[in-house]
Amino acid sequence: MAPVGPGRARGRWQLVLLVLAFALPMLIAIGLKVTGWRAERTQNYGTLLEPPVDLAGVRARTDADATVSWRNTENRWLLLARVPERCDDPCWDELARLPRLRLALGRHAPRLELMLLERAPPPERRAGLAPMRYAVLEPPAPDAIAHDPERGPAIWLVDPHGFLVLEYAPGYDLDRVIKDLKKLIR
Repeated sequence: MAPVGPGRARGRWQLVLLVLAFALPMLIAIGLKVTGWRAERTQNYGTLLEPPVDLAGVRARTDADATVSWRNTENRWLLLARVPERCDDPCWDELARLPRLRLALGRHAPRLELMLLERAPPPERRAGLAPMRYAVLEPPAPDAIAHDPERGPAIWLVDPHGFLVLEYAPGYDLDRVIKDLKKLIR
């Protein structure tokens, strides 16, 4: 076999580098997929409900005795806030912060509705909770929202198709909830 000249050796190295340039990103992507790594900004702060809970069979009545419609054709999302049985002043103060979510969405604010579940606010708190509606679930409620949160209010997000998709446990960070909403409601 004849010795390889410097021109051919350089050509082979260039071919190897070219193959590596295309294969290396693919190998890195496969490695990240296998280890389960995901970029921070693609993850939700809320807990994704797997599978989503279909609310089609769940009945709820508003304070005006109207039936709540979970599905809509206007592409609106619904944020449900479960009021704990014992909701003291700090609890109601936390619930009064929820209308900020709509303000943070700017021009997309009409695409988010807010609803309190199970307990009506005291009369002195109603003005601070506007534009929230109030509804009572008729039994049986889905397991995902049937439990009474003890440490404070819990919130859930219902998509326009009537599926409960995200849950935020008591003690949620409202700024991170806003980031989730901005990603979803565009």
